[in-house]
Amino acid sequence: MNEDPLIVYVAGRYRWHEPDGSLNRARMMLEMADEGRWARLVLDCGGCPISPIHNTVHLEGTVPHERFIELDLSIVRTLRPGQHLILMRPCYGELHENDPRPEWYPPGVYVPPSAGATKELEAATEHGLGVALGEQGEELVREYLLSEMG
Repeated sequence: MNEDPLIVYVAGRYRWHEPDGSLNRARMMLEMADEGRWARLVLDCGGCPISPIHNTVHLEGTVPHERFIELDLSIVRTLRPGQHLILMRPCYGELHENDPRPEWYPPGVYVPPSAGATKELEAATEHGLGVALGEQGEELVREYLLSEMG
């Protein structure tokens, strides 16, 4: 009998607003690619990734963004400590002017925290889920995931 794989909810920034309030879809696609990279890491370790960006990418504009956050939080709340965890991609929080960042982020400017990813982390922590922090680097995240998979 096979054991179920460790389910890992991959969270991070997605929506990018320009100063005029418009969405920067090019940056959003780069975030999607980054989430795919972290989801592949989970797969490579033998886990089962949940990727909220990829789950709703073609539904953009069908409901208010806040509704997507509510739905994502409902997924986080169904996860079980010891069986599932959350992986926070780098740069989900606020970035100050001199903080390190991926090359597609605007250099030298303040970037506010992702409202959705921040709420997902809060919900996961309140729920007692393990947390992997992508900002620690792929190798440490890989080691953590493998240790959680036994």
